[in-house]
Amino acid sequence: MKKPTIGLDLSAGDCGSVLLEVLDSIQHKPYLNAHFFIPDGVSLGNRVLKSNIQVTYCKDQIDPNIDHKIAYRKLRNSPIHTAFNALNTEDIDIIVSNGSTGLLSLLTKKNFHLLPFHKQPALSTVAKINNSPCMLLDIGAMAVASDRNLVEFAKMGLRCLPILGINNPRVGLLNIGTEFYKGRSEHIRAHRALSAMQDDPNLPFQFVGNIESANILENKVNLVICDGFSGNIFIKTVEALAPHCSLNIEILPGAFLLGGKKLIIKCHSSATPQEIITTIEHPIVRKANQLLEIIDQ
Repeated sequence: MKKPTIGLDLSAGDCGSVLLEVLDSIQHKPYLNAHFFIPDGVSLGNRVLKSNIQVTYCKDQIDPNIDHKIAYRKLRNSPIHTAFNALNTEDIDIIVSNGSTGLLSLLTKKNFHLLPFHKQPALSTVAKINNSPCMLLDIGAMAVASDRNLVEFAKMGLRCLPILGINNPRVGLLNIGTEFYKGRSEHIRAHRALSAMQDDPNLPFQFVGNIESANILENKVNLVICDGFSGNIFIKTVEALAPHCSLNIEILPGAFLLGGKKLIIKCHSSATPQEIITTIEHPIVRKANQLLEIIDQ
């Protein structure tokens, strides 16, 4: 089976040093094929590239302070735009970027299309809490989500979890309380829909109902469904607290933008080279084609 080619846009943050360290690491991993999209002016020095590395230089550089909608319209020759063009022509199979979440979501919707039955992409990550894996989505693609969006997020997550070895998972809807009537109207409708979904034999799961943040840390669920505003605040709070608490918490340094026809991976702009490599080598990335086929069912 053909090795997937990973397109990398690492133009945010400390572009030069991070990019070069990731490139040097992948050069020594012949099982990975990588295509780097690099802003003009970034030098590779006197490196001799191995056969598993390609490089494309791009004339536009995106200022991290610019609105993502302006960047989408006016900076069409940026590394991330060029990477999406390569994804469309199937020169690459996956994108890994440390750029703007808003721009990645917009490019996915406008230029690359969503899978049938998915109206919005969702950003997902995997956390291990006391060695028990838990998937969360959405964690930042959509600040506000309708009840239909929340149900779609649940279906995406349920189809991903078997790849992580989790079958018949416990699913919770992140809310301001555990009572079924808590939350906004979209949460109440989503609660009702998720309760009814338990009867679907093609998506076996246990819906535990509404949950609070503490329930996630107590390992009461394997899949957390939330809007991007709540999910983003939760995951960033846990990331900040993890080094200072007694819980054993490991959070994947990258997030998966699900719902598109190809896999898009978002890394922090401050992600270290090792964190980027760890994300690239995650089982979901290795099984990207299988994952997308499953989500499209």
